[in-house]
Amino acid sequence: MAKKTLFIQPFYFYAGHYFQAFNNFIYNIRKIDRYDFLVSVNNDVNNKSFYIDFKKILKLKKIYTFKSSKNSFSKINIFKSFLYIIKNRNSYENFFFYDCKIFTLTYLFFFTSYLFKSNNFYIYAHYGPEFLNKSIFKNFFLINFLKKKNTKIFLRTKELQKDWINKLPIYKNKIKYLKSIDYPDLKYSKSINRNKKIVFGCVGQIRNGKSLKFLNNFFKLNKKYQFKIIGSFANDEVKNSFKFIDEKFLTNNKFLNYNKLVNTSKKLDYIVLLYDNFFDKRYEVSTLYLAIKLNIPVICFDDGSWLSKKIKSYNCGLTIKNLSKFDNFPNRYSKKYKELIKNLEKFNISELNIDLDIKRLKRLF
Repeated sequence: MAKKTLFIQPFYFYAGHYFQAFNNFIYNIRKIDRYDFLVSVNNDVNNKSFYIDFKKILKLKKIYTFKSSKNSFSKINIFKSFLYIIKNRNSYENFFFYDCKIFTLTYLFFFTSYLFKSNNFYIYAHYGPEFLNKSIFKNFFLINFLKKKNTKIFLRTKELQKDWINKLPIYKNKIKYLKSIDYPDLKYSKSINRNKKIVFGCVGQIRNGKSLKFLNNFFKLNKKYQFKIIGSFANDEVKNSFKFIDEKFLTNNKFLNYNKLVNTSKKLDYIVLLYDNFFDKRYEVSTLYLAIKLNIPVICFDDGSWLSKKIKSYNCGLTIKNLSKFDNFPNRYSKKYKELIKNLEKFNISELNIDLDIKRLKRLF
């Protein structure tokens, strides 16, 4: 068997994290010949931005595809990807499912594991083990998966790994932390904003958990600042739940082409990452990596989250205890702001080293 790895993203054409993170991942490791990629392509999605960015990636690396279900986030896509890897199991040593639905994968693996005796089967998980508390049924399939010699689960943060191990201590050797390598490889420098007003932005998919109601009301009242929401709604249903947003703050109602998102974001003075109780504090925040690459300080809650720990360890942004403290920000010419910019550069050098991260990945695959 060829010692090759197939990285699989069944939800590729789903707006937000799934699409852009996997594109970044492909771009970062595209030169390694023994790595291949499988994604779902949804021909029912009427959005040119998906196809524009996908075609750019295709020029750099061959990508295998299958037809997505109408709903890009459907479990049917996992079934289809499973059919693909069954058919091609003799071509790969490793199968690596990227940010996927764990239960569906372990359920399918239970009935097909005899076909993968010569393969390693890995799942990259982006959420905690709490779903196991609700179902003995799901617990059974996950434990069966971990019992196999050729399986592992990888977590995006050490906080998530810790909770998974606490939940399943007997399988601690099968539950690993794998630093993400899907951050953007950008060479942009921060644009100088000549506007007298400090410009704030909320970047990425428009959804619950980002304190958008507060931010909308705050910036409507505080005319000394500018505010931009640089992102899109996942669908019309989500859009309808955010009718309270003042249209002047919106950059675009559709999924943004990545270059447009970057070029719009780099004019910001601050990226606001005020994740509230809708957001799991253990989660990695990919928008932080974009901010680091664009040399833009971030603002987040001082809440012990993965995000606040990173910000405080490098002093590359501002942390606030609660929303009442959201005010009095250093302007771009101040000593404090310049210090934040220098610390962003330190973060970039220390943690976003693509060559080092590729070496770590190669040791696994």
